[in-house]
Amino acid sequence: VSVDVKVEEKKGGIKFELIESPANTPPPKTKSSSPTRTISSENIDEKLKAAAERRLSLEAKKIEQLSNQLSKIEHAMKKRDEISKEFSVRSKKVLEEKMEQYSEKKEAHISEVLCKLKKQFENGEKTRQSLESALEEIKENTNLKLLQASKKRESQIQELTKRLKEHDEHAKSVYNALKEKQEELKQRILTKEEEAALRKEQKIKEKLEKLKEKDNRSEKVRQNKTSESCTENGTESPASG
Repeated sequence: VSVDVKVEEKKGGIKFELIESPANTPPPKTKSSSPTRTISSENIDEKLKAAAERRLSLEAKKIEQLSNQLSKIEHAMKKRDEISKEFSVRSKKVLEEKMEQYSEKKEAHISEVLCKLKKQFENGEKTRQSLESALEEIKENTNLKLLQASKKRESQIQELTKRLKEHDEHAKSVYNALKEKQEELKQRILTKEEEAALRKEQKIKEKLEKLKEKDNRSEKVRQNKTSESCTENGTESPASG
């Protein structure tokens, strides 16, 4: 049996593959069609010796093949070490370059962030000052407005107090005037009632006097009639005698 080594380079390493192949054994000898002969001990020894030589030859070939394969393996391992070393150096260099770039980018980013923070702080300080100024102005305007509103309210209160006083005085004046008119009207009514009572009493007196005069006239008429009747009766009496 022979052993072959297949070396295959791949990304990140080298692949070794051992392949066994059947030994190059000589084809079996066909039996000769010669007539059978007697095999002696010498022939047997020669055959055994030939077989041993063939075996030694095969083993030597195997050893040679293994030596060649080991040489290939050593060469491949050496090449792999060189490739690994080169890859390690190249990777280290790339890593150092990347680290350097990262460090530069990091420093640039930190500088940019610090610059932005500084600007934000400056803007914040300006904003704070602006807000404080606006707040102070609002306070002043508020105090001024409150003072003006207080003065205006006091003025309005005084004006309302004055109007209420004038209204009270006017209401009192109107009340007194109405009271005077009421008293005057009451007096007029009483005067008219008294005058009406006097006129009624006068009319009653006049009616009574008229009735009295009428009664007096009636009495006089009656008396006159009575007197006339008596006179007539007296005249008739002497004539009859």
